[in-house]
Amino acid sequence: MYGNLQKQNKQIAEIFMKNKRLIYILAPLVLLIWGLIFYKIFTHFGDDQNKTMVNPDQTNTNKKQLPRDTFTIIANYRDPFLGRNNQPALHSSQDHILNNQTGLSRKPTPAPEIIPEIKYCGIIANPKNKRKVGLLRMNNKELLVKEGDSYNELKIIRLFNDSVKIMYNKTKKTFKKNNIKN
Repeated sequence: MYGNLQKQNKQIAEIFMKNKRLIYILAPLVLLIWGLIFYKIFTHFGDDQNKTMVNPDQTNTNKKQLPRDTFTIIANYRDPFLGRNNQPALHSSQDHILNNQTGLSRKPTPAPEIIPEIKYCGIIANPKNKRKVGLLRMNNKELLVKEGDSYNELKIIRLFNDSVKIMYNKTKKTFKKNNIKN
């Protein structure tokens, strides 16, 4: 048994002797690579004495002073989340000052009444108690409504078999039944 261990140790030593040339080549290469890594780290975090400071006042001397750009946003497009047109914004005091400087005066126009998207889907009548329930789709939300019900600014005035009469912010309107295949 002791003889087998000596043979194995001898074989291991021969393998290392064959690869000794390879160790002489790889060891300096590893040291070189790690040296470059440490060099990059230390030069990056090194002292900042050689860096020049730039005075911000010197950089702005060549730029021209441009007048402030004024604009208004006209957002009269359909809101993709609410499904209705946006309300126009109130005029700002800056807009009023600009108009007074030019001699023009602009009166704010009242916003037109925007009724939400409403579809009347039909009516369900209970023959026992003669109660009518209508099905409305308002802004892609389905509502079960009765005559006299109110939802936000919407009030149901009358339910018919083919239409519904509503009042929205003191504006009366009638919607006909839609044939929806959903």
